Amino acid sequence: MTRLFLVLWMLGALACPARSDELRPGYLEIRQTASDIYSLLFKIPAMGDDLRLGIYVALPEGTYDTAPPRSAFGNGVYVERRTIRREGGLTGHSIVIQGLSATSTEVLARVETLGGAVQTERMAPTRTSFVGSMPTQPSPGSHASHHACDCDSFPGRWM
Repeated sequence: MTRLFLVLWMLGALACPARSDELRPGYLEIRQTASDIYSLLFKIPAMGDDLRLGIYVALPEGTYDTAPPRSAFGNGVYVERRTIRREGGLTGHSIVIQGLSATSTEVLARVETLGGAVQTERMAPTRTSFVGSMPTQPSPGSHASHHACDCDSFPGRWM
């Protein structure tokens, strides 16, 4: 009887696909490419080619896209690329992941300045925003940390 229960339980577990999408992390990368211009990459979990996790990047007031955003589904990930502009930069301003508090996932954020200074943040349902704290240029004599990131390979390795 115990074996029969165990076999039935295992068959039931295999028959019901797990909804683990919210357990996979998201990734936000913002790279400064000019004084007030940034390249934004946002990768979030997806199911198939048309269903993504309902989280969105909310940028500080006064930030706008310089061209239409580009997005695509692939390999279980929704990828959004944007070029944004904000007069005066992002330092001292909040970046929010809307909808994150209604999930059980996390988002790793990485902001890199022209000078190579890097700020990394880990956001979660209980911490849905961070304040940009990197100066546009590193101060003289400082050693900005720089971490190489092959972000196009993330879907296969990290998500």
